[in-house]
Amino acid sequence: MLYDKIRYVDEIRKLYMIRHLLVQSKHPDIASRVGYKKYSKQFYRIKQKLIEEKVLDKQGRFVESLTNQWLVELPVYVTNKKQLKVMGNKPPYFIFLALTLDSVNNAGEISEKLKLSRRTVYDALEKLSKSNLIKFDNSVIRASKDERFYFWLSRYLELCKTQADTAEDVSLLFDCAPAYIDGPQAYYMINYEPGRPAGPADMIIRTYEPYKKFWQSVLGDVRYFKEYPKKVEIAQARATDKVVLLEGVPYNKKAKLELEA
Repeated sequence: MLYDKIRYVDEIRKLYMIRHLLVQSKHPDIASRVGYKKYSKQFYRIKQKLIEEKVLDKQGRFVESLTNQWLVELPVYVTNKKQLKVMGNKPPYFIFLALTLDSVNNAGEISEKLKLSRRTVYDALEKLSKSNLIKFDNSVIRASKDERFYFWLSRYLELCKTQADTAEDVSLLFDCAPAYIDGPQAYYMINYEPGRPAGPADMIIRTYEPYKKFWQSVLGDVRYFKEYPKKVEIAQARATDKVVLLEGVPYNKKAKLELEA
């Protein structure tokens, strides 16, 4: 997800700067140019992660998409390294994204709506506060809209919708705003039977309460969903579901044929 990309954003920018070398079949050692030892196992793991995240293609070349180009600007645009370090982790990212997309007022509400433990929420809020990413107005928590990271993330989310619309790659949307597909469409994708006619089925997009407005906007802004010939519902994510990835898109492995709330 996006927090993984943020965690490795310095390496991503360095790879972007030498992208002309990455296209060569025989290029000089890349690991040392990114700050790792030659044949570094750690660099190899990072490279594989970036391939999974579609920052690099399967040949290790930089993917020059709208979102990746905005991503490489992050360490230059946001000079507060503490903010980048904090946002490279799942709980702070989930919480800050919730505060960016919706009104989540206090720690208890965050814990309930994102299904995170109170301790996890308090630890993440402390880190977000110390890096000036959030502000407290009495007991009400707000994202710091005057911080550059807030603008960068808001812009990234809009670019995600644009890229998903033009490139017809909806996996990117699930990468930035946690959600997964359930219902008949997920059932057919998970339980594929050779010879069965392929075609779209009714779909549920399950997400957490603070992200529902974003996904509602996706249904209206992204062509794949606007032109989807079957029913699409937005519903609450469930702890009992088991999510698996197919071609970068998350599906509920326990999906059923009928739509259910």
